[in-house]
Amino acid sequence: MAADAIFVLASIESVDENERGEWTSETESLLATISLTVGLGSLWRFPRLAYQNGGSAFLIPYSACMILFGFPMLYLEMMLGQYSSQGPSTLFGHFIPALQGLGWTMAFISFTVGVYYCVIVAWSFLYLFASIAGQTSVWGKCNNAWNDIYCVDAEAMRECKLRDPTKPIAFNGSCFASVVEEMKTPYDQYFTNVITRRSDGIDTYGGINWATLFALTVIWLLVALTIMKGYVYLGKTAYVVSVAPYVIVAIVFCRAVTLEGAIAGVLYYFGKPDFRTLLYHETWSAALIQVCFTLNIGYGGIIMIASYNRRHNNCYRDAWITVVAVVLMSIIGGVVVFATLGFVSQQLHKPLHGIVSSGLSIVFVAYLEAMHEMPYPFIWSTPFFATLFFLGFGSVMGRSFSQHFVFCLSLGVF
Repeated sequence: MAADAIFVLASIESVDENERGEWTSETESLLATISLTVGLGSLWRFPRLAYQNGGSAFLIPYSACMILFGFPMLYLEMMLGQYSSQGPSTLFGHFIPALQGLGWTMAFISFTVGVYYCVIVAWSFLYLFASIAGQTSVWGKCNNAWNDIYCVDAEAMRECKLRDPTKPIAFNGSCFASVVEEMKTPYDQYFTNVITRRSDGIDTYGGINWATLFALTVIWLLVALTIMKGYVYLGKTAYVVSVAPYVIVAIVFCRAVTLEGAIAGVLYYFGKPDFRTLLYHETWSAALIQVCFTLNIGYGGIIMIASYNRRHNNCYRDAWITVVAVVLMSIIGGVVVFATLGFVSQQLHKPLHGIVSSGLSIVFVAYLEAMHEMPYPFIWSTPFFATLFFLGFGSVMGRSFSQHFVFCLSLGVF
């Protein structure tokens, strides 16, 4: 056993750490890791899971899984990649030749996740394109072709409340005292009827969503161009895609918590947790899956990035910083979403748990509500959706690069 371990270590040490190149600085390596991990999973997926699993009570299983499983596994993958300077397939092949397939499995899992993940990035791209085209003024209106009679205009709600406080509900041009269950915000209808163009059911196929197809084509072309540039380009873009999201989200956070009704939403998130969900194994399973998803555990991307580290880089420190960055973005994103949902709840006079039509649309709808209440929504929506796009693109780029990395190393290209 000892002889086998010495042989494995010697074979790994035989790889020259300068043979394939390395990051120009430790900061570049850290930011590349953060850009891979702090993606849409923090801003889109975490608030949705918290919304479905007891609000702030979800932080308990999430934190436990992050500390007991997420950090150790992240640190392990960073150590393996940094010390070996090799990709997943060749790395595991050094220990047991049959384990070379494990690296290929990581690449395959990364590919399958990237296929649907890229669709969400495409939606961000469409929102960004619409913002640049000046369509922010129509998102909050109910007089568009894609709206129906159940669309609720916030201005009409305010007028009804001022006209007769006993009939604060605006519906189909009139004021009512009770809520119509089918009522939706114009942002919800824009997402459903314009961005996703969701069909009536699984038995209704519908047509091709040409806008999404165009966005997907652009994204995959950009990914291909990035891979052609190599890891150096990945490190340089990390300075933008890892720092800018925190700046933009912090600004949106400051506005969201000052919205009318935001306190009720934040209290629903932090002050009124549903601890009964802790008794359900689905809650703990969702927390563990979220930890693995955000930290990219088992996808090969972390090993790939760490393989370009200097041999004596402090990866223990980098692992902790990465975990803190992921948790911080998840919590801030959750506060923004629930604060905005509190505002929407007050406008629609509906409970928080019945506002958004699906968990999938919660972030796109909630963030649009927050930005609409800011002066000059165009100024806020453009950089925000650019941030969403770059967050998602950074993750897709990292996952795609890890697949390319495994394939090329297995063929001995580099």
